[in-house]
Amino acid sequence: MTRSSLLMLVLIPCLVSAEPFQWTTFTSTSNIVDIISFDGSIWAATSGGLSAYNTASGRFEVYTNTRGLGMNSCTAVGHDELGW
Repeated sequence: MTRSSLLMLVLIPCLVSAEPFQWTTFTSTSNIVDIISFDGSIWAATSGGLSAYNTASGRFEVYTNTRGLGMNSCTAVGHDELGW
């Protein structure tokens, strides 16, 4: 058996047991472009994504391209008649 064949046999279990990598994006949401208050939350369109502050819980949520947005740079924020 050659060295390369032996190396492949050793590496196969490592490749099979590997965990899938979870991407994340860390952007700055300090440059606010637009802001709206709706249904107990304050939503801000920023150059780094969409930021939401829940006034009841005091928690921030940031939405970026790895959390559902098509791109990070947001230019406006609003809601429709269904509350989306």
